[in-house]
Amino acid sequence: MVLKPLFQKTSESSRLPEGIPEALLGKMGFLLNKGAQKIRDAYAEVLEPLGIDGKQWGVMVVINERGSVSQHEIGKCTHIDRTTMVAVIDDLEQKGLVERQEHPTDRRSHALVLTPKGKEILPKAHKFRPCSFNWLRVGFPFPAGETPAFA
Repeated sequence: MVLKPLFQKTSESSRLPEGIPEALLGKMGFLLNKGAQKIRDAYAEVLEPLGIDGKQWGVMVVINERGSVSQHEIGKCTHIDRTTMVAVIDDLEQKGLVERQEHPTDRRSHALVLTPKGKEILPKAHKFRPCSFNWLRVGFPFPAGETPAFA
């Protein structure tokens, strides 16, 4: 897969192909958000064959790193709100990647663990990554020998 630069002007107008006014190009918040969208899209494309998305992958990474952990702890770590976290865990549980177990010290919460299937998928997801984030730079050529592709 070849990644496209964030923005490319058309020769016909001062507007970008997406209809974004040129005035926004100087706004740091806009540029950071647009870059983040491109990164999410790139990861979504490579994670899709595994049947997971970026949020699910992030949750699985936290569970893998920390072992048995509560939804609340994962939410704090990944900055995912409680409602969204429940939906993410429900999806992972439906796919057989995560399991809710009784929390050893808190009856009110569940401890989450990766299932064998989850442990099998996680290393496959780790191997998908952009070769670098230099493709985010606007208006600068790639360093010699570097191409914007997935490893």
